[in-house]
Amino acid sequence: MFGWRTMIAFPFVTVCSGDYLMVAFIGIISAGAFMSYITASRHFSFSLFGLMGFVEPVLLVIVSLLLGKI
Repeated sequence: MFGWRTMIAFPFVTVCSGDYLMVAFIGIISAGAFMSYITASRHFSFSLFGLMGFVEPVLLVIVSLLLGKI
């Protein structure tokens, strides 16, 4: 699925040509999430922003339980 043409073998990693496109796409998504994080930090107070850092993992566990992933 990911390696259409060539494969480059390193000592511990095998890289397919399609993986570069996937890594670039994930980088764009991460950059968008980081920009949203920075924008949110400007709008919320420091204490509320810190509290959300503790609440977010709990919400992720609850959503994963509801979706049946755990």
